[in-house]
Amino acid sequence: MPKKYLIQIFILALAFRIVVVLVFNTDNIYQDSREYYQIAANLVNGNGYTFDWEAPYKTNLYREPGYPLFLASLLKLWQFAGNEVTMLNEEQFYAHLADPSIYDITEITYLKIAQAVLDAISVVFFVLLASLIVKSKRTLLFYGFAFAIFLPAAYFITTLMRETWLMFLAAGFAYFFARFLFNRKMSDLIISSLLFGFMAVTFQVMLLLGPAIAIYLFVFMKPVSAVKYSIIAAAFTIVISLPWLMFSYSIYPDWKIVKSWGTSLTHEKMSYVNAHRKLAAVGLISEDSVKAIYWNEFGNTSYEAFNKSFNGFYNEHTKAINMQLDEFQNDETEKLTRSYRNKRLLNYAIVWVRPFSLKGIINNEFYNQETKLKNVTDILIAMAFLMGMLAFVGFIFHIRKLSPVLIVFYTLFILIWILGSGRRVQPIYGYLLLFFVLQAAQIFSFFKVKLKLQKV
Repeated sequence: MPKKYLIQIFILALAFRIVVVLVFNTDNIYQDSREYYQIAANLVNGNGYTFDWEAPYKTNLYREPGYPLFLASLLKLWQFAGNEVTMLNEEQFYAHLADPSIYDITEITYLKIAQAVLDAISVVFFVLLASLIVKSKRTLLFYGFAFAIFLPAAYFITTLMRETWLMFLAAGFAYFFARFLFNRKMSDLIISSLLFGFMAVTFQVMLLLGPAIAIYLFVFMKPVSAVKYSIIAAAFTIVISLPWLMFSYSIYPDWKIVKSWGTSLTHEKMSYVNAHRKLAAVGLISEDSVKAIYWNEFGNTSYEAFNKSFNGFYNEHTKAINMQLDEFQNDETEKLTRSYRNKRLLNYAIVWVRPFSLKGIINNEFYNQETKLKNVTDILIAMAFLMGMLAFVGFIFHIRKLSPVLIVFYTLFILIWILGSGRRVQPIYGYLLLFFVLQAAQIFSFFKVKLKLQKV
């Protein structure tokens, strides 16, 4: 694809995202955001890898290092330009649903603008990825310009969460890995492996992309070559992860750090909380008890969560609760199990629609309220559903042709059972938009031909 078009797409994507930041920059900094920002600020100010706002600074391995290190590099540039890097104080760090004005910190806006630049590059990566398969310049341009102003994907830059950074890594990985499948250039394999390494230390569950890489290599090349390239990819991935693993081991000298790639297992904590929610659902504990457990685990215990994860606390207690539920079998527990399973399965359907909604409009509070926005919301839901169904049809029709570029899509779609269908699968948004555009172009071409035949 000509560079001038890629530059145009980048400029449009960046301009749109800067507007999004300026319009939506009133958002609160949520708990996860505060932890990421605080770690980055502490690193830049020489206090180590910690959430603390005052001495003594205690090392905290609860969060993966990829995104905090990305923020720290941006804050270092901010500091190099002569600015001071502000630390969150105790009130700011622990405030729940506080007035956003207490987070009136200039560098936070700067970080979001930087994320806008990164996300614009991600758009270009996706267009380059599509160009490996799609040869119609008109279709590629439409896809690129549509993605550039695709608000549901762009909105993620307005929060200091790892999704924008992960989107960049996933888009870059998908492009260079797919290009390697076509040209067998070692440089492309190395770049994609390094990006995969950064993905692993940004979101530990992305390690499950590793088996997908091996499968893809075995599908697209001879077994001997697949084994060789799998080893090379694994080596470069480990090179990126090794410094963090060594650091984690120095803090917690136990081989179990490899199990979670040097960070506490967040999903174990969530399973522990969900197990208590099940107890409340069948009447064995009160809802107030569940709320207390939730805020204890997600409020002030991030440091303890690391040890609870590694010491097996979450797993042991979750298993004990599940055994208790098994012994308490009745219609309510069966209904609860069925409901949980159906909700997980429903995520596989929702993911085809959600990216076309505005900020998860399907779950928007206005939908269930008698307000003047209800009709608008209904229309948006209908549009999102139609676009999602068209994307699904596009996937079915083009799956074979697109297979070399779908490794990230397949991996994240399989992981929806664990991740849900929201912000954690953001890289899927670019794929679904591509499926939609390809199918829309095919339909347009069909009717264009029909009209020409009628005129004749």
